[in-house]
Amino acid sequence: MELTLQIESGDGAGRRIPVPPGPMLRFGRLASADVRLSDDPTLSGEHFGVRCDDRGGLVTDLGSRFGTLINGAKVVEGPIRDGDEIRAGRTVFTVCLIGAPPDTRQDATHTRAAPTGTVVAVPLAAEEPPPAAAQSPAKAAALAHLRRMPGALYALLDAACEPTVPGRLDRAGLEYESLYEGGRGDVLAPFGPWLVRLPTGAALLDELVRDGWGASWALYLTCDAALPDVRRHLRKFLIVKLADGRQVYFRYYDPRVLRTYLPTCTAAEVAEFVGPVRRYACESVDGSELLEFAAAYRDWNKVSLGASQ
Repeated sequence: MELTLQIESGDGAGRRIPVPPGPMLRFGRLASADVRLSDDPTLSGEHFGVRCDDRGGLVTDLGSRFGTLINGAKVVEGPIRDGDEIRAGRTVFTVCLIGAPPDTRQDATHTRAAPTGTVVAVPLAAEEPPPAAAQSPAKAAALAHLRRMPGALYALLDAACEPTVPGRLDRAGLEYESLYEGGRGDVLAPFGPWLVRLPTGAALLDELVRDGWGASWALYLTCDAALPDVRRHLRKFLIVKLADGRQVYFRYYDPRVLRTYLPTCTAAEVAEFVGPVRRYACESVDGSELLEFAAAYRDWNKVSLGASQ
């Protein structure tokens, strides 16, 4: 049995890594890993492990922050076959497995660790999020108000505050993009702001309000422009220059920052920031109010949600 992983994309593309039979070979960003990929900051210190024996190959996620995927499906532990794709962070590997026994896996399943530590096969649908629980009165009122706001609704989500944001966007199947771009943007995207358009009836809006209202996950806004144009406007404010000349990232998409910052701006600064956006909306400190801001307000318009969370 011969098992080799070849890096297809990401740092080190083209590198071939043999996995000898025997103990697990651990892949990760830190020196404690057997195979160190230090140029990929989206990898965990020890991200995943690979074993090879006379039955074939096995991949195990080692508690990584962003997960390990086999052929696009997130796994805790699962077998690999010749030609499979493993994705960890921004690095993609192709499996080359020579001498493996005939494969009997069903393509519609993948594996994960059961509570007892055994490995069981489960349908891919098991990775879907659980059904939405009933909204609290305050969250239900916030949801209803957001749905009534005039103009196309967008959410600007903070993946640094909530690491599940990229995965939620992937599952939702909506139009979305990171505000970051370029090589450095690819590195920072898993921890940065993501813009998603929320069409009427989008289930993702219910999910975001249910799980994130009051937790500073999201800034909501309405704008009649298309997503690329909204993104272009919002990108203008990602970096600011301090009095000493240093340039720093400005986390205005964090509701805690924006609701403090905007009332301190001049009329000209407010007009520039709002631009084509009709209005911004986010939660109050305790989530009992929905705060709205537009160029005409010069301060937050407070909408009582009628109940605490």
